[in-house]
Amino acid sequence: DLLRSAFSYFTQASPTTTVSGCKTDHPLVGTAVEVGGLRLKIRSLLAEGGYALVFSAQDAQGNWFALKRQLAADREAANAIIREIRFLRELTGHPAIIRYVQAAHLGPQESGHGRAEFLMLTELCSGGSVVEFLQKKDFTSSQVMKIFYAACSAVRHMHTRNPPITHRDIKVENLLFDSCGFVKLCDFGSATTETFQPDDLWSALQRTQLEEELARHTTPMYRAPELLDLYSNFPIGPPQDIWALGCILFYLCYRKHPFEDSAKLRIINAKYVLPEVETGYNMFHPLIQTTLQVDPRRRPLASDLCERAGALAAAMGVDLTKPVEGLDLPQLAPTASVNATAGQVQRELASHTTEISKNMQSPRLPSAAAHRADHVHEQTAQQQASAMLGAIKGQGMTWLKNIKDRTTAMAQTVQSTYGGRGPDVSFVTSRLVIAPLAEGIPEALASQAEDAMRLSILEQARGQFAIYNLSQRRLRCDYSNRSSETPMPPLGSGITPTLNMLMSVCRNMALFLRQKATNFVVITGPEAQCVLMASVMLLYSGVVEKPLSAIELVCEKRNIPILPPSYHRQLDILRTIVSTDRENLRAMVHNRRVLLDSILISPTPTFNRSRTGCRPIVEIYSAGNKLWTTGKDYEELQSFELPESSKVDLNLGHVPVADDVQVSVLFLARINLLVFLFALFAPTWMDLRMSDLILSAVSL
Repeated sequence: DLLRSAFSYFTQASPTTTVSGCKTDHPLVGTAVEVGGLRLKIRSLLAEGGYALVFSAQDAQGNWFALKRQLAADREAANAIIREIRFLRELTGHPAIIRYVQAAHLGPQESGHGRAEFLMLTELCSGGSVVEFLQKKDFTSSQVMKIFYAACSAVRHMHTRNPPITHRDIKVENLLFDSCGFVKLCDFGSATTETFQPDDLWSALQRTQLEEELARHTTPMYRAPELLDLYSNFPIGPPQDIWALGCILFYLCYRKHPFEDSAKLRIINAKYVLPEVETGYNMFHPLIQTTLQVDPRRRPLASDLCERAGALAAAMGVDLTKPVEGLDLPQLAPTASVNATAGQVQRELASHTTEISKNMQSPRLPSAAAHRADHVHEQTAQQQASAMLGAIKGQGMTWLKNIKDRTTAMAQTVQSTYGGRGPDVSFVTSRLVIAPLAEGIPEALASQAEDAMRLSILEQARGQFAIYNLSQRRLRCDYSNRSSETPMPPLGSGITPTLNMLMSVCRNMALFLRQKATNFVVITGPEAQCVLMASVMLLYSGVVEKPLSAIELVCEKRNIPILPPSYHRQLDILRTIVSTDRENLRAMVHNRRVLLDSILISPTPTFNRSRTGCRPIVEIYSAGNKLWTTGKDYEELQSFELPESSKVDLNLGHVPVADDVQVSVLFLARINLLVFLFALFAPTWMDLRMSDLILSAVSL
């Protein structure tokens, strides 16, 4: 009932033409349906997935169509389908965009199951998808030129609308061949007219929400840098389609994607490799390079890209008005583009299909004649069944891939976060495990990523484990009360984990490890904090004696990030504590407070626009708590400029500090912030007679 409810005008099922490779046992195959007044017979099921079905359908004149049926569970999904239909209807008529024919809708109350249903009728691109042909053999340079120009032409048609329409999911899987060999762009389910311009006033929450929204409508390998790094404050809009066109051109030439692993850092830095030797496609390299620009404002407009591609085609002697040659496409019956009942006639460009224009369907027949014509064309369709072998699967299978792309977009994002080798789990020793979780994972994917990490650990080791989370984001999975939330300050905050915090975690780990010989501990969170905590544990437990040895041991198991100097300082202090006997340690350490009177920085750093000085912001932390700061409005900050001020002298006014002490100095300019972090740990190691704290600024 669920599958039948969208079809309001079924007639009794009749024998259907069998098409090899397509399903004919579906309940709807053989039935008739009217979409916007156009009477069709369902011939076969081409593809299914999620809440969508794709059928091949035939009218009384023997013309083939693709019928896409979609269910909308909520208002948001319904609006998305309606937008797709509206965009396709607005864009139809362009020779490089799949032709829209008609659509129908059934509301949630009428459907009988509480979901809105939509039927969309389009031309049937029986030639299959571009990627299927490319998987069989290489394209010639002429074929690449025609396919790429068709894609550029379709994007130009979208970008020149008012307002411009951004496809957002341009990829080689969305390029289809029609029965004549012309390329068509399909799948407008992600299209939008929205643009975004992040700036310094945007909050982290706004950026995260937009990043998650963009991830739902894009494919990881084709995402432009501005979609992955919103802190770059690049405009987000039509230029992302130009980036995707560059990825397509690279793929057409070399049968691989420039960013095959979807690695975020490679994409935001545009790190791809073009062959240096002659390959037969070197003439396309300038087009690839101009489209794969990190800054979207430096990418060409779609109209400019079409002009460049057209000029290159002329130089190559490629006729862009002719179909792609050498495809060995099956010969199908001519396709109609007339919807007489609705009064809409979709014209077929004469430059594309001469045969189709000669065989345009005649006006709709009366009812009795229609039944006779239906019988005649039933026999015709049976004769054409052999020619349909593997042909009309192409568009349906492409739609199925797009449906799967939608339902697995989140999984692809998790995979792109981890890379191609699954969750990032490293056994430093048999009892110490590092399993970093990237902080940038969207909230909706955090549980999946964590569960994948947990399963990977269980597969690789025996025994019970306790997990220590150093991230600001709490754990979600069940660890049978063997999880510990010990969030450390983010690396970008400039605050270093205190020695007391590190020692406390080490004591807890050691206690758990002593309970049973098979127990092991897992450290998760941001990678830098995981490496620091693992190195601290190696020193604390006596596995190694020197901080450098601890880092090298971790380095043998994984490529570690560059740790800030303050982390190395903590490791040095911990090494002194664990390697010094109690009596000598008492002689070195006391628990009295120390007064900080002033900070002297010489020479004066030059970080303002005119490079004559700076307006420093100083923050003093004791035991992880902020005790003193000069932070205020920019105009109220004290300015130190050469030659009047040869040094920076800040009066602190006797700030009492104890435990771990950290002094953060920011030499502030209006545009650029350069952060110098000067960490002074355990001030009880200093001479009590010292009243001035002197810091020397060095150039990074």
